[in-house]
Amino acid sequence: MDEQLVIIMETKEAMRALCAINDGDCALLYCYAAAAGGRCKMTEAALHTGFDDRRLDRAKSLLLLYKVCK
Repeated sequence: MDEQLVIIMETKEAMRALCAINDGDCALLYCYAAAAGGRCKMTEAALHTGFDDRRLDRAKSLLLLYKVCK
């Protein structure tokens, strides 16, 4: 089954967190999820961002670590 990434942090707080994380891949994955209504499937995110598995996993891990997403 395809994993889903779900944004749980309020927008302004998420923007501050993304600045603190300072990672472009993480920010782009967040933007993709936000544009998709606050949640996205990882296979679709990979397709639309062009990220390979390593980049996608790293960006997802940062969003989870900073509790921007679940």
